[in-house]
Amino acid sequence: RWATELASMDFVLNDGGYPQLYPMLISLGYVASGKISSFQGIGVAIWQYFAFAGIVCSVFLLPKDSKDMAKWSAFGLILGVITYLAFFSLTNQFFIGYVDMPVSMIILMSSLLILKASICLDENDKQNAYKYLILSAFCAGISCQIKQAGLFYIAVYAICLFYLYFKYKISNKILLLCIFIAALFVMPWAIIAMYKKFILDMDATNASYTMSGIYGDKSPLERLMNNIWNPFSLFALAGLFSIISKNVIIGIFGIFGFLYF
Repeated sequence: RWATELASMDFVLNDGGYPQLYPMLISLGYVASGKISSFQGIGVAIWQYFAFAGIVCSVFLLPKDSKDMAKWSAFGLILGVITYLAFFSLTNQFFIGYVDMPVSMIILMSSLLILKASICLDENDKQNAYKYLILSAFCAGISCQIKQAGLFYIAVYAICLFYLYFKYKISNKILLLCIFIAALFVMPWAIIAMYKKFILDMDATNASYTMSGIYGDKSPLERLMNNIWNPFSLFALAGLFSIISKNVIIGIFGIFGFLYF
């Protein structure tokens, strides 16, 4: 709906508090096709590009130029299989325009990039590490323009970034550049959210609905028990095993992934 409004040159201030980058991308398809009321192909195509990029990064990014290629190849293959299961075999809702999968893939790519940066720093390869950190900052910032979940990831990304900064003494210039890139993407959403909240008195984030309203009268314990055997719940629980990893970045992702669940 928002994509068709944007394609019609209407300024969108939706009541769900969603960022508008993804609807903007889809709106380009409507404009190009000239069928604003019916064209859906670009939405499905964008979905496939996000999925393809996430799986390719999972499989090929970590072992690239790594001294421990076998370990990271195995890790990447397992992650790629889990990604495929999560978004192709275990659900069929993501082909209808929801942004859950695109934001998940962007967050996955940012996570893999900062993980790759940590591997490079472990191997004293700061030149490549800085490259991956900058790319990770771009993906982290973009995630905030796709769905609100990206804002939670930005906090996790900042923790990882400062951990690497203090442990490996990365360049102040690179640290500030990564912060600037991420903030550059966050600010448009934040400005519009504040405008909606304080000037228009509209729901700016949709947080109350996604955290409680969507579940009706169920308590957090009831929600947990009703979904404990859901495959996605098992993924979150399995993620806690990451705390035993020698790579602290993996442990941080496992802990915060479980907290988000």
